[in-house]
Amino acid sequence: MLAEPGVTDIASEVACINQSFFLSIMQNFSSAAFFDALLEELSQTGIDYEVMGREPFRLCGLEAFYTAYIPTGPR
Repeated sequence: MLAEPGVTDIASEVACINQSFFLSIMQNFSSAAFFDALLEELSQTGIDYEVMGREPFRLCGLEAFYTAYIPTGPR
């Protein structure tokens, strides 16, 4: 989870190393629509690319958290 529950996030990281650009995209939902749209734009503009991998986003030691209302008054 990148932000609060109920918020849709997309984050990216760009690095340029040895005359190549590296792009990481992180999102808290499972759809590949935005990623596929980016690849389509790169293809249409003639920019060569290589997808090096797609994998679930994991951060060591961090877990998604959930909030809940727990009534504490008398029943």
